[in-house]
Amino acid sequence: MALELLDLAGLASQDALTVRFTVNGSAAVARLVIESPDGEWMAEEFAGTGALYKAESTGDYSYRGDDPALYNDVFEQEAGSANADMAPLIVFLKFINQANDATFIAELPTRFDIDAFATYLAMQDLVANLDDIDGPGNNSYLYYDTVAKKFTIVPWDYNLAFGVSAGGGGGGVIVVPRPVEPAVPSQGTPANSRPNKLVQRFLAHAPWRALYVQKLPALRAKLYGGGIATEVLTLWAKTVGEGGLVDPGILATEKLAISLYFK
Repeated sequence: MALELLDLAGLASQDALTVRFTVNGSAAVARLVIESPDGEWMAEEFAGTGALYKAESTGDYSYRGDDPALYNDVFEQEAGSANADMAPLIVFLKFINQANDATFIAELPTRFDIDAFATYLAMQDLVANLDDIDGPGNNSYLYYDTVAKKFTIVPWDYNLAFGVSAGGGGGGVIVVPRPVEPAVPSQGTPANSRPNKLVQRFLAHAPWRALYVQKLPALRAKLYGGGIATEVLTLWAKTVGEGGLVDPGILATEKLAISLYFK
């Protein structure tokens, strides 16, 4: 659900589908198969001449020095190694961590897609995802355009969207009904967040924060007010339910819980 809405918002997203899954004759279970960002995905979403980097859950967006080995546990290059190595990423991390405020404000638009990032931040609020770029999982990719010399944020990992929280020992999930929305956007400040330097400095600049705030009602009107999200949810519920592998009562309850976020 979240991946489709991200795509409709104009962000690079991943395709997904449901499957009946069995192992060695076991009873069938429902599973979600999600496209993994790699070289083929990169070529379809952006260009095959770029480079793609995945932020690992063990790391953050800190600058650790110029030696690529220092980033082995925090970033992994997923595609485009023939086009660029880790150097552009390291230069970018050094910039967002060490540039003074004036330089950061002046040069970030030449190094990073500002509009896409504002859209990304707004969409995290709209799909109620706290496990994003500054969440506990540090979930994101960065795409580097080797021609424009510019990075773009790539959304990733939305199993905890729409208020979903990790379940008990069975590894299930719980869909939490939509809470009352705060008067001030809360992106970047959930209780379980890990501070992300890029998010912090981006939102600290009033015009960029204003852009993010402006996108919230515009995207809400487009995706939720226009009924698009309801159509997507109805189709997914139908698709998931067709296999007969999900209890209809659970499906109806979770469909309702998700739909409350559209109000």
